[in-house]
Amino acid sequence: SFVGTGKVARVEYQVPLISNHSFYNISIFTGTCDNLFCLGDVGRVFSVQPTVHEFVGEVGATYYFLVSAKSLDAISSYNLKISQYNVPDNNICNNATVVDSTLSSTVFGSTIGALPDFTIETCGIKSLSRGVWYSFVGTGKVARVEYQVPLISNHSFYNISIFTGTCDNLFCLGDVGRVFSVQPTVHEFVGEVGATYYFLVSAKSLDAISSYNLKISQYNVPDNNICNNATVVDSTLSSTVFGSTIGALPDFTIETCGIKSLSRGVWYSFVGTGK
Repeated sequence: SFVGTGKVARVEYQVPLISNHSFYNISIFTGTCDNLFCLGDVGRVFSVQPTVHEFVGEVGATYYFLVSAKSLDAISSYNLKISQYNVPDNNICNNATVVDSTLSSTVFGSTIGALPDFTIETCGIKSLSRGVWYSFVGTGKVARVEYQVPLISNHSFYNISIFTGTCDNLFCLGDVGRVFSVQPTVHEFVGEVGATYYFLVSAKSLDAISSYNLKISQYNVPDNNICNNATVVDSTLSSTVFGSTIGALPDFTIETCGIKSLSRGVWYSFVGTGK
C-alpha cells in the first residue's frame, strides 16, 4: 500500500523473462481493507518490458496493490516499483511552454507525470496518450520542427502533433507521426504572422522512455525559392555557388523530373552559348 500525495502515481510491475507472463496480474484498490473498491486491473504482463499503470493519487488516500499469480505452477518472483511524479507545468494546452522561435531554440523534456489530453483519437493522438505542450507565434517565415527521442527507446510510441486556433478550439495542422529513425523527425510549414501554433509531444505507451529533444526554428524563404526568381549564373566564367535549401518550399504537387511532391529546392539558371 501507499498514501497518495496529489501527484501522479506510477506503478511498474515485472516478472522474470523465463516465466509465463500471462499468469500474472496486479490489481489496485482504494477504500479500506474491510471495504475495498477496485481502481483498476492492470492486467496481464505479456512483454519483457514492465507493465505500467498511472493515476493521480488523492492526497491522504491509501491505495492497495494485490500482486497475484493465476496459476500454481507460475514462477512467483516479481519486481514492483511505485513512484510519484508532479504533473508537468505544461501538461495542458493553456499552460503551453512558449518557445522563442526568433532564435533557433532547443528544449529538452519528459512526458513523465503528464495526463491524457483527449477522450477520442485526435490528430494522431490516442485517447490514452499523455503529453506536454509547447507554443510559438508565427512570423511569416518557414517554421522547422525537429523532434528526437533516445536511441534506446521504442520510437513508434512517440508523436508530435501541431495545432492552430485556440486551446478551446484547436485545429489539427499536422500529425508529424512516429519517429522511426535515429535522425530527428522533421516537419516544416509557413507560420502565419501573429498566429499561435501549439505542439503536443506525446507518448502512446506508458512504458515508453519519456525523454525527448524538440527544436523549433524559423527561416526566411530563399529569394530563389521559385523558378521565376532563379539566380542567374554567369556561365561565361567557371562559376561556383554556395547555398542552402533551408526555408525552401515544395515545387511540384506530383513527382516531376525525379523530384518528389514534398521535395523543396532553390532555382538557378544560365544562358547557353552553344558550348
